Amino acid sequence: MNQKVDERANSRSIENKPMNEMEIDVALKEILDSKQRATLISNILYSIEESLDSNEIQFDQLDIQSIASSLHQIYCMQSHDIRASVLCVCLMLELISPVSITEEYGFDFLVANSIDLKSKEHYTKTDPEKEYAFKYVKVLLSHEYLPNSIIRSLISLNNNPDPELKQYKQICIRCLLEASLFCDDLNILPDIITVFFNELIENGSTIIAPLLAYAVENHLPIIQERTLSPLLIPLSNFSLFLSKSRDDANSLLTVNANGNMDAVHHVEQIMSNFHTHSEAAIQSLIMFMRTWPGLLYFGIKCGAINEMMSCINNKSEIIVRILKELIQLSGRTQSVTDAYSGLFLALLLKLDLIDKLNACSKSSSIVSDFVNKLLPFTSHSITTPIITSKNLPNNILFDVAQEITHKHHFSSINSIQLGNDLKNADWTAISILLNVVLPYNEDEATSSSAQNFYKVLFNFFSSDFLTLTPGKRAPMIEPLSSLINLLLNRDWGIKIIEQHRCFKRCCKEVISLLLANSPTSIDPSSSRWCILRCIMQMMTHNNGVELIKKLEISTELMKLGTIISDPKLAAALLDEMSFWPLLKMSGPVFYMFLSSMNKGVYRVAIAHLRKVIYSTPEFSSSCLEQLLIPHIKEIRRDRSKLLVSLHLLGEIIATDERALLMVAQNVDFHPVLLENSHFIFSLVTSREETANKYKERNINYPIDQEIAWWMEKGNMKYVEVFDKAIAATFAGKLDVVLTNEPSIFNINGFAPPPPHLFSQLSRTSIGVVKLKNHIPDLISQLESGNNKIIRAAMFALAHFSSTPTTRPIIESFGVVQKMINIAIDSPSYVVKGTLLSALTLFSPSRYLSAVLQEYNWHQFRFGFTNCLIPRDPTSLFKPVEKAQQIIPTLPNPPNNDELVGLIKKLINAEIAPAAKNRINEIFTSQKNLDWNLAKWINQMISHYSFSHEYRVYLLSLISNIPLMPKSESNHDGRIKAIVQAKFFLIDNNKGTLHAFHKIQIPTKSRSQLKGLRPIFTEVFVSDEEFKEATGITKEEFYALNDEQKTAIRQALSS
Repeated sequence: MNQKVDERANSRSIENKPMNEMEIDVALKEILDSKQRATLISNILYSIEESLDSNEIQFDQLDIQSIASSLHQIYCMQSHDIRASVLCVCLMLELISPVSITEEYGFDFLVANSIDLKSKEHYTKTDPEKEYAFKYVKVLLSHEYLPNSIIRSLISLNNNPDPELKQYKQICIRCLLEASLFCDDLNILPDIITVFFNELIENGSTIIAPLLAYAVENHLPIIQERTLSPLLIPLSNFSLFLSKSRDDANSLLTVNANGNMDAVHHVEQIMSNFHTHSEAAIQSLIMFMRTWPGLLYFGIKCGAINEMMSCINNKSEIIVRILKELIQLSGRTQSVTDAYSGLFLALLLKLDLIDKLNACSKSSSIVSDFVNKLLPFTSHSITTPIITSKNLPNNILFDVAQEITHKHHFSSINSIQLGNDLKNADWTAISILLNVVLPYNEDEATSSSAQNFYKVLFNFFSSDFLTLTPGKRAPMIEPLSSLINLLLNRDWGIKIIEQHRCFKRCCKEVISLLLANSPTSIDPSSSRWCILRCIMQMMTHNNGVELIKKLEISTELMKLGTIISDPKLAAALLDEMSFWPLLKMSGPVFYMFLSSMNKGVYRVAIAHLRKVIYSTPEFSSSCLEQLLIPHIKEIRRDRSKLLVSLHLLGEIIATDERALLMVAQNVDFHPVLLENSHFIFSLVTSREETANKYKERNINYPIDQEIAWWMEKGNMKYVEVFDKAIAATFAGKLDVVLTNEPSIFNINGFAPPPPHLFSQLSRTSIGVVKLKNHIPDLISQLESGNNKIIRAAMFALAHFSSTPTTRPIIESFGVVQKMINIAIDSPSYVVKGTLLSALTLFSPSRYLSAVLQEYNWHQFRFGFTNCLIPRDPTSLFKPVEKAQQIIPTLPNPPNNDELVGLIKKLINAEIAPAAKNRINEIFTSQKNLDWNLAKWINQMISHYSFSHEYRVYLLSLISNIPLMPKSESNHDGRIKAIVQAKFFLIDNNKGTLHAFHKIQIPTKSRSQLKGLRPIFTEVFVSDEEFKEATGITKEEFYALNDEQKTAIRQALSS
């Protein structure tokens, strides 16, 4: 670890020091010499800390050597509050120093000891000593610096089994995570990584896997050979431990089957730990492997995929679960994960995945289901026995006969007798009459019998029908809809509905219930909901719109979207709404839901639009043009709504050419897209009609400005969006509310590559010409050495190459060769992964095929998608020199050879107990152990890996031995007196403590001193009064011996 050490001289001139700085040094010495109470010492140290924090103390004027020595002495006073205060002062000295002094003056050992040792005092919340120790650690981490002594103490505290210290373990983990990003000491890193994996397994930490991916990508020293092997614990040794835990649980359950509840609870805890640890380990492996560093470095370079396959016979279900999470099979949809999934699947197939899984599938339905899902994406087929009649017993062979019985055969309304109780009527016959007979026989439909038939039905649907149970109501629902449909298509039918007062009242009641805005007021399973369905049916019919006005419910319908606040009720209602064949009324009613202030209702409305895209004829000219686009214009300042609506718009125009053409020609709408999503705007540039429309309208086509934006910002932004799309696809969280990116579309659960100007504009003649001029710039960016710029250039070049018309251009620039060479030479695994993702976007060509053959790559097809990958994936890597491990050496302290040898033996668990016994004997017999030994012990436990038990043991042995010798520097007696006077004032202070150098010593008369009775009375009287009372000056007074000074002081206060 790099140490920022200030090369200062140990000796400093005292005579030239300002009073404030000298007071701090003297105050610390006086704490030691005057043996003050612990509370007062803490207050004095707090006051000194305030001085150091005041920006009025000059660091270079401090005698830091003397101050540090005193702090070490005070730290050994064994009061945790005092130790906490010492750490505060040390931290302030570190902060005001121009360079770090933590290690130079041994402050790191103090911090480490405070972290390591448990307080003997009881604290209800947190231990102040540890609180200030961690505060010190965080300050050091902010400068990317943490001494090994502190790192070792963090590891030790994390390994401490004491439950009272559990609250500090997460802080330890976070500090170690941050330290691992810059720590380069290969001797301490294995211990750090062990802590990480223990945390990962025991607590399922979600930050370890991203850290490992970051460390691999940036080639941090923490990633060494076999560092990541513990990630495979779900498949190896850890499984043995889990199996043992499960066996122990079963044994306990058997032994204590007589009802011992404590034993039962213990068994439950064991089983709970078994499942928790197993789940955490699996999830961590999945999270890490989802990254390019995880797949390329760990999976391929470290051979983790091979190891997984070697365990498949014994761990088939676990491996299948892992593979299902990692291999995203998108079917016919191009996905951002195609390159990752294709490379992974190709590697597995080379390792006979299908045959190995098939062998395991006989004993596991989980495995067999996965094999069946996987087979369509591979060229494999599994032989199954052919079933013939010879294989079947005769009693299974049978003939199938079909018999059709026509129960209802009539052609006139007079053939049906409704009777008085319609609840038990033949509703099948009524349905046939309404759907087959009356629509095609106008005479029958307008006959007096039919008129009476309609009236009877409306009477029933407006009364008894409303009280029926769902079971009895079921056969009547379709006839009700058929009745409304029959009458809506005829002018005389409209009059029948309009004139039926009961039905009109019933429609009004239903809308009133909806306006009550209560989930319990009207339920989608109720009979009244069937009436609502009829109203929705009327809204899409010309006659129906007029009928709704005559039923006097049109105004109330327009209020629904504003008033309804329950998303579930809104979703149920909108499910009944259609936009075809007429948008005249359903459109405005639906638009009010789009305008809802309730976010839940708004999202339901957007979801409904998405649902009806393919079921609504002429969707682009109706819903898109008349609803969604006007809505986006209206809410362009509401970012949360705009994200959701733009996301839907993007998905529509990315998959529907008619919708794309409509938006492309709507140039008045383009400024909204340009302002809020350059990615979605790029889609409209793919049509020649876009430029033509601008020309026709005599409006400037802003394509040059847009190209400039992409070259300056867009290409870099695209990298972020693409990465976010991959993460969202893997996590199954493609909701725009979560991604906060409208250009990440959700097509059947997969995110396709987000739109890019270079792939869209290049589909037009003007686009190819304009973009060609920027290819040299992109190629030069490939050689920039900046990973993000390289990735941005790769994606831009790949999107440009996705169009067949650009093939001659990319060949002339040798784009593919340059991209492959850059990726292979790059140490970045993410850059290599970006190459694989980018190549999936290329349009097939002879040039591309020739380059693939030259580099020994090939096209791998799985299902209806494909990717371009190297036949030998290890060709993506270049050999890297291993870092040499330097074993630290420490010089032994003088005159302690036996003790030093024994302490070193504590590292070995086998011989440590005997060594400990002998150490105890030595410490008992030798009373005067010096600071050199104490410092050496701290250095030992900082450089080498001692168990937590022996670290704490050694620290407890030397807890009262300072790590620096006591300073022998002397100061003017007057300064000591002033300091002691300030001690007196601090001790008697009832208010807020001031900075030490700002404490004002009041001038007192001799009569006032009698009540105060301070020890150093001379400080409180003026020079004139002092001379008048004593006959000497203060300078002469301080030259006297202690006995003489004491006598004068007592006389002053008597």
